[in-house]
Parts: sequence; structure tokens; C-alpha cells
Amino acid sequence: MKANRISVLITLIVVLHFAAAAKPRQQGNTITSKIRNSAGKNLSQIVVELETGNGQAVDEVVVQLADSTLLDLLVAEVRQVDGVKVEEVRPAGAGGHDPRLDALETAALLGGAPDRTSLLDAVCTHAGRALGARWVAVLGLDDHEVRAAGPGAPTGGWLSAFLHGARSASALSGADGGGDVAWAPLPGAALALVVGRDRTPWRARERRQIAALARIVDSRYCELSRAESRKRHPSLG
Repeated sequence: MKANRISVLITLIVVLHFAAAAKPRQQGNTITSKIRNSAGKNLSQIVVELETGNGQAVDEVVVQLADSTLLDLLVAEVRQVDGVKVEEVRPAGAGGHDPRLDALETAALLGGAPDRTSLLDAVCTHAGRALGARWVAVLGLDDHEVRAAGPGAPTGGWLSAFLHGARSASALSGADGGGDVAWAPLPGAALALVVGRDRTPWRARERRQIAALARIVDSRYCELSRAESRKRHPSLG
């Protein structure tokens, strides 16, 4: 019986060695060798650097496995590399994982939304894949009421409490925190985009992606709002 191939997305925390110029390169080659030893030379070429700083890098690597029984071997092999920690392993989906393509496809869906309700539904349904989120929700920026929420999102009361606390903390410190729930404002629409996942913190690059997606949604929402106003009041056009 032929085994089913699977793709997994691995998040690695790599302690960088700066003692000699060749050290980081040797470390990277060792990681690649370990993955190939366990995965049968199916290392994807898509490697995304999520964050660097404090002497370490956080990278995402997509690996194709001949079958799921090789997953434990893969993790064990990578953990043998000095200075490397496997932070998370999750399925990459049937279509694999390409952040650039996912972002473009999501932007196209959002740009084609015919009205504001459809736009928010599209955000909650499709943006999670592009962002690497388990759930997505949209709330009112001021009243903290849920406007739309995708599968797996927490209750409205939890989301409201989170946004209230996050906005207060941001106002005091100017920072967005570093947990597994993140948010970004849509000031023109007076909304907030909130995203979450399980026990994996949002990295600096990912937070910039969340903010960029929020700007796209904000712009489209305002555009649709103006179009709906002109339709109701032709004299305004």
C-alpha cells in the first residue's frame, strides 16, 4: 500500500554562532543534512526568516515526508544540532506553504469582496492561512464588539476583554506584547483585526504582516463604505 505524502511546517529557533564566519553556514548545512537524512531529501526551498536578534534566528522550513511515521524521526534529528530548538511543527496543508502566494491570494479575495459584510467574512475565513493563525476575528475598535469571527475563535467576551487590555497596554508602553494573540487597528473603519494560535508567539516579521493585512482590509472597507453611501445617496457621487 502506497503511503500518503505529507508536508509539515517546522519553526526553528537557532542560536547563532558568531565566533567565525563559517560557523553559521556550517550550522545551516548540518540542519539541512539532518532533515534530508530523515525526510528522504525532500527539504523544501521555502525557508522564511521570521526574526533575528539576541543572538538567535527564528526560521520556518517546509519539509515533505514520505509518510507521517517519519515525523518523530525528523524532529529528533533536528534536535541533535547544537543550538537548535524545534519550537513548533504543524501541517502545511495539501497545497504546501508559500507565504508569498498565500498573501497574494488573500489580497485578491479581499479586493474582490462586493460589500463590507463579505469583506469581513473573507478576512475571518481566509486570512488565517496567509498569517499562520488558527483563528481570526474582527472587532469594533472602540466598543470592542465582535463584527465577524472565524472558526475556532474565542468567545465574544474573551475577545472584547483581550482587545481592551491590549489597547490599554499599547497606550502605556507603545508595544503590542509578544504572546500567541496579536492585533492591529483599522482606523478608517474603526475596527480591529485580532488573530491567534496555540502557544506559539507572533514574531516581529509576522506582526508586520498582520499590520499590512489590516491596512489592506481598512482601505477596502472604507472604499466599500463610500460606494454604499453613493448608492444610497446618488447626489453624493
